[in-house]
Amino acid sequence: MKKLMIGMFLLLSVTCEAATIRGTVVGMSVSSIDVVYGVGEALRLAHVKIDDRTSIRGLELGSRFRLGDVVEVEGTETTAKTSLMADHITKCRLNELELVVSCP
Repeated sequence: MKKLMIGMFLLLSVTCEAATIRGTVVGMSVSSIDVVYGVGEALRLAHVKIDDRTSIRGLELGSRFRLGDVVEVEGTETTAKTSLMADHITKCRLNELELVVSCP
């Protein structure tokens, strides 16, 4: 019975949850972007993994993300809570004051 309880605890602790974050791109590589989100002392850094199944909206054909872009990421948290496997990434539109107008 003790082994069953330990096994169930491990199974529950490895489950992944859906997450949505909106933040600023601060780093990039070929298969990932780093996004800072939150406010004040609650700032967090998320390492967002991108693969060929990830849909990207709001970018023109042939363009790419740049540092400082505001993005909204929908995906699944991996076992490391600072990492996210992206399902959808949307580049947000900003107005002349650099405030978010919409995330199409």
